[in-house]
Amino acid sequence: MVGGTGTGKTTFINYFIEWIAKKREKDDKIGSVATTFNQYILSGQLFNFIMGKMDKKHSIQYGPKNPFGKIIYFIDDLNMAFADH
Repeated sequence: MVGGTGTGKTTFINYFIEWIAKKREKDDKIGSVATTFNQYILSGQLFNFIMGKMDKKHSIQYGPKNPFGKIIYFIDDLNMAFADH
């Protein structure tokens, strides 16, 4: 989603994720995780953040930690990153 500063993009996405989670059936739980990206976050830190919410399910497959069957990651301001050195 694109738009100027203060137009409610983050608020809209948060409400949308909440709406999706409520529409799901009881046995198909969806978790959500949100973070704001900035120029100080390195790619390795983002990787560790994402993998910290996951469990190894099979030899090379990962999935969300219990009790969730699915997980939605929302990374706000993704285009603000500084190049890793």
